[in-house]
Amino acid sequence: MSAWRLAKEADEALATDALDLIRSVIQDKPILAEELLESLETGDSTNQTDNSSADLVQLTTMILEEALSRPQTRGFSRTQLVTSAMSVLSALLTLPKYSLRVWLYIRSATTLFGPSQTSGFAAGCLARRKNHWSLYDDAGTTEFRSATSPRSFRLRLAIPQDNQRLRQVKEEVLMRAANFVHGEIWVEHLGWKYAQLGDRFEIGRRISSFYAYILLQSPPTISSRPFPTLSRAVIDLFLYKATTSVINPLVSAIAASPNILGSLYNARRFGDVRRLIYLLESHLLLARLVLNHKLLAADNNKASLLEQALCAKVAGGTGFSDSVRARVDPVDVLATFVKERDVGTVVPLEAIRVLHALCASLSLVVPSPPTIIGHLCHPEATVASLVRIVEHPYEEFSLRSAVWSFISLAVDKEPALSKLLVTGQGEGKGRRGEEAQERAGDRDGGPWDIGRIFGKPILHSLRPFFISSMSCGNMVSNISPVIERARENKKFWEQIAAIAREELGPDPDYTAESFVVVDGERQSTLHQAVSVQSYRGMVKSYAIRIIGQDIFLQPAPRCATEPLSKPLSYTQFTPTFKADDQLNELILEGASSCYDPTLYDKILEQFSQGFPGLALEQLDSQDPVSQREFGDNFTFSPKLLRSRLQQCVTDENDIDAIEKHVLSINLNLSLTHAQTAMADAWQFLLKQMLPFLRVEQATRPSLLALASTISAALAQEKRQGDMMATIHGVVWFSTTDTTPEVESFMTLVDNVHDLLQNEAQPPSASFLGKVSCTSAFGNAGIWPPARRLVNAAKRLEITGLVEATLNLVVDALRLTFDSARTRLDLNLDRDMELLVAVFEQCTRPDVSASSLSWLTRCQESDVIKSSLELLVRTDMAGLSDLPLLRARRFPLYSPHILLFHMALVSIPSGAERFASEGVVAAYSNNSISAAISDGLIEVVLPELPGERSPAHRTYCYMLSIVAGVISALGNQHRFFSAEACGMIQLYGKQIARALSWSIGDPITLPLLEEMEQTVSLFYAIAESVHPTTANPNPVVIKVLRVFSTRALEFLQQLNYALTHPNHLARLLEPVTPEERAAIEKEPMDSSLSQLDMMDLRKHPLTARLVHMMFRLCSSIVATLVSISRAYDVLLKEQEEWPVQEALIIPHSKVVLGEPTSLGTLLELANCTLDVLRSLVSRPAGQALVPSTSIKDVPLAVNQATLTGRRTLEALLVYAVTQLAMWLSKPDLDPAATEAEAEEHNHSHNTQLDASKGRAPRALAERLRRGMTGEMTADLHALLTRAKPVLAKCDEMLGRSEKGGDLTQVLSRFLAERIAVPA
Repeated sequence: MSAWRLAKEADEALATDALDLIRSVIQDKPILAEELLESLETGDSTNQTDNSSADLVQLTTMILEEALSRPQTRGFSRTQLVTSAMSVLSALLTLPKYSLRVWLYIRSATTLFGPSQTSGFAAGCLARRKNHWSLYDDAGTTEFRSATSPRSFRLRLAIPQDNQRLRQVKEEVLMRAANFVHGEIWVEHLGWKYAQLGDRFEIGRRISSFYAYILLQSPPTISSRPFPTLSRAVIDLFLYKATTSVINPLVSAIAASPNILGSLYNARRFGDVRRLIYLLESHLLLARLVLNHKLLAADNNKASLLEQALCAKVAGGTGFSDSVRARVDPVDVLATFVKERDVGTVVPLEAIRVLHALCASLSLVVPSPPTIIGHLCHPEATVASLVRIVEHPYEEFSLRSAVWSFISLAVDKEPALSKLLVTGQGEGKGRRGEEAQERAGDRDGGPWDIGRIFGKPILHSLRPFFISSMSCGNMVSNISPVIERARENKKFWEQIAAIAREELGPDPDYTAESFVVVDGERQSTLHQAVSVQSYRGMVKSYAIRIIGQDIFLQPAPRCATEPLSKPLSYTQFTPTFKADDQLNELILEGASSCYDPTLYDKILEQFSQGFPGLALEQLDSQDPVSQREFGDNFTFSPKLLRSRLQQCVTDENDIDAIEKHVLSINLNLSLTHAQTAMADAWQFLLKQMLPFLRVEQATRPSLLALASTISAALAQEKRQGDMMATIHGVVWFSTTDTTPEVESFMTLVDNVHDLLQNEAQPPSASFLGKVSCTSAFGNAGIWPPARRLVNAAKRLEITGLVEATLNLVVDALRLTFDSARTRLDLNLDRDMELLVAVFEQCTRPDVSASSLSWLTRCQESDVIKSSLELLVRTDMAGLSDLPLLRARRFPLYSPHILLFHMALVSIPSGAERFASEGVVAAYSNNSISAAISDGLIEVVLPELPGERSPAHRTYCYMLSIVAGVISALGNQHRFFSAEACGMIQLYGKQIARALSWSIGDPITLPLLEEMEQTVSLFYAIAESVHPTTANPNPVVIKVLRVFSTRALEFLQQLNYALTHPNHLARLLEPVTPEERAAIEKEPMDSSLSQLDMMDLRKHPLTARLVHMMFRLCSSIVATLVSISRAYDVLLKEQEEWPVQEALIIPHSKVVLGEPTSLGTLLELANCTLDVLRSLVSRPAGQALVPSTSIKDVPLAVNQATLTGRRTLEALLVYAVTQLAMWLSKPDLDPAATEAEAEEHNHSHNTQLDASKGRAPRALAERLRRGMTGEMTADLHALLTRAKPVLAKCDEMLGRSEKGGDLTQVLSRFLAERIAVPA
């Protein structure tokens, strides 16, 4: 038996040597391998059949299966045989002729990774022997090493062939290998016993490298990636479906490494130290890839298990210091790695990148997790070490740049850490961060001196630190003093302004033609020049943006008349705008773009012809753009390209040619990215400087000329692909425009028109998804100059531009609405907002003289119907995504759709087209219709404190739009009024709730707006009813009748509120924080009158409430006037009066719980008259209070006067006509008015009781005479007092019409129609 074992071992040794010999011949020698394999398979030349004996692939697989399946005895191992067989199979994968056979045989081998349902032999071997011998020498582990070697897996992820079946076979084998690695090794290898500690490090490194390589070669975010199931399985493993058994080996290895590393260094076991460092590099790379993928995921607002593990203390021990802790924090370990140099150069860089990704990912989590500073053992020391790294000139540029990127992100996202980073201390004892900031500003020398000291990549990352610090300086009070000192540093702004003014010079060539080796790495000869130019451009863009940010932070003046205070940054930079040549060079430099789309076209054509399985997006770098280095590796990875091409291209020259092409694209995109950033920075700066530039009349001609020049370049654009430049308009006009300025403007109009019709760069392609530019309008603003300087030809050119713009916008809106029905997208919402804003401005009557063309385009594209369909499907309340609602304060899509509808309704022809598209049906059947029908729409939402409910705002918009449609259609389209009445009946509970407000209920400004819109809807319906209609719609008549009843009760409550302003002030409840602050500032005086409450200087918010209530009263009374046909009473004979509309009881009692009486109308009219008398004594253009914010609109005297005048006139007309109709009733019942007559004539009570049946007509006559005497006298007195006040109102409002005295008309009507007995 022993002899047999010896013979068997000898045979296996011979087979091992033979396999090693074959591997040494065929590995990396494809031509020689083909010849050898052909000779081995051919054998005897007389026998050419393949069935005579097994080929090399089959034979090697059989040997491998035999070695793995045969039981092993103690003291004997087939490790070397298994390793040799796996090496031969790996070498055969490089040969296209034999790779298919390898995949098929591996797939059929049940012992290699085990069948899909059960564990294989290797797994059982590992389970049986892991507690006895060194697992690193086991057959199963050796198999794992071969399976997960970078070379082996790189070959498997080479460019897939067109054979779909082959791709499925490959992916199946790879999935089996991944399942084996994960289930049998990764989750258990930390619990195994090892003969050598370095073996554990090696196994962990190979597995994490295996996972990381999958994510790098097949990014889960790319749809056309190779082997999508495999990459999805890996990202699910660590992110979406992660478990503690998967995450713990990764995090615990990182957390425990300082303790182990220190012990190994003390024991001088440098080989194990090297393996541990390699393990850390691999683990940190894997963690960074997973966190970066989470940043791009849709549902990134929840903390993943990896983030939770990194932010939780785990078992550890001593680190690089002498302190001993039972548990360590992985975040603190990562921060420690950054400053330590005993872990090599890669670990510190990967550690700071992981911290950057972790900070960025945690900033998106809702609710916000604890700050990162809480995980640091010594925060001050950690920050000090980071500052030293940035300042040290001999540190690696990549590490210094990564540290600055992390600092900038932390200042923006971590308030507690931002204070420490900016001030350098936690309690006010140090200034490390501040000193670094000041040193950056206090350098003397040329504009690029900071770049020479820090290096261009470092300066590129340093500028966002200043921007982030200045942006959050007002939010974090602890760092505000530091930011203010930096803003007041004149030397700092001189340096920043000098960088912003410095000329970049011509762009270097970006076509790579040769390579050079620098520091052991191969790069193109143009890498250095392009990198420096790109970093200089980014530094300059950041300098420009810092100036704009500082101007943005300048406090607004307290009132509109106060002059703007110029910040120090503006004064240091503004001399540039006084030098025309320098300004032209700077802005034209910012508007230039070297983007070359032909590079894309060539490489895509080459890939489609030679490598159909390779897509350019598969080579995209997985690092965030902010962490990429300009140059050869900016966008696409050359290393990834070479690994994909190694099986398909055997000639090294061909690979070099393709790589040069990809490097040229990277170089071109590096320059383009910097140029785009500079263009955005200039646009931001000019936007912030606009208030200051408006008063600089000498600057306007230069900017006009620049706008025309830039637009001409864009209009003549012939390059296809993504449009990298847009027009950023900051041009304004005034009445002092000169002819050259108008000519520049017209040139701009022509160029923009040509730009819209550009065939190479059609703006419509952006909406069709053909290019990545989201909009062709950017921030353009074109406003026509003074009309006297524009002749007919110029107006025709402007009209052509407006029509072309509207045609583009209408088409884009249709595509946007259709896309929005399929997904929720913030970018789509921004596009919709911009398009609707442009549509609204371009359809204004003073801009577009005729609506025929764009209405025809709307009809052809069916954009109106598409908007209604989208509105029906949209979540108008925003409750489906509360985090997004809390962040944006309004839901997606619906506000822009309703604004689009308002723009249509504002044009009569547009309203007619809009009405025919089923607007009432859409407004009656949407996401909030059920809540409106039940009367459940509230002003505020508990889920959105401090803000108005989006559903309530949407409801008010719908009421306003429907009312606008009815008003625009008039009485020619009575069918729409009937449909609107159906909607009113559907929403009756909500409408009745608004009209049922009483003086005991609280009031808010949004609720008052709802009341106004409700009344406006009824007013529009009342005006649309033709008085001569023979058969009026009974539904409309019923709706108006119900409104009249409720309106009289509601008007009684409003009258009490306006005549008791102190009570009204106490009823006002704030909704927003601004309203609450305004209420707290108002004095609480219990002796205020209506005139006091109208003084906005003392009571701004309450006075606005009073003004809105007067406006509401005016609308209510005007609606009642229209329903009662009051003007028919004034103009027609008594027989034609609609006496059934006499609803006002003619008595002087004002009872709060009863409907409005004639006494109520008189009291409200007298109150209005008192307010008007006070207003007409002030100048017409005087603002009662200046605006304090952008939202506030100054309430001028003439505006308040116009509201009061309309209210008073409506009250007078309604009171006079109601009294006349009531007294003209032929069937006046004395019993019905007995209670009312009681107050006028108490002596008639007995006669009323005695003569109810005897003399009703005589009694009615006596009552008419009593009412006539008192009520007519009161009305005459009111008209007399109102006459001079209304005359002054006419003078203030500029009304000079003769014969328009309403008081005289009403007085004569009273005298003629209501006779007063002598």
